[in-house]
Amino acid sequence: EGGGGRRCVSRMMERGGRYLCQNRVEPHIIQKGDRFGNIYWRVYDPISNSHCSFNSEQEVRSWLDTRYYDMR
Repeated sequence: EGGGGRRCVSRMMERGGRYLCQNRVEPHIIQKGDRFGNIYWRVYDPISNSHCSFNSEQEVRSWLDTRYYDMR
């Protein structure tokens, strides 16, 4: 009778662990602005442990596409 609750918690932990592991490889993208009002994007790639800056959203998208295809 009590085992069902434990199985449910176990499944939740398994799913949560998968989510956390998957999130560790997702890039972090932040839109920022400099002191002159210019907008740029700062990207952190946890796989390569590196940061990149881009001047346009299109540049970020291109980088993401390249990164995805390089990982395959």
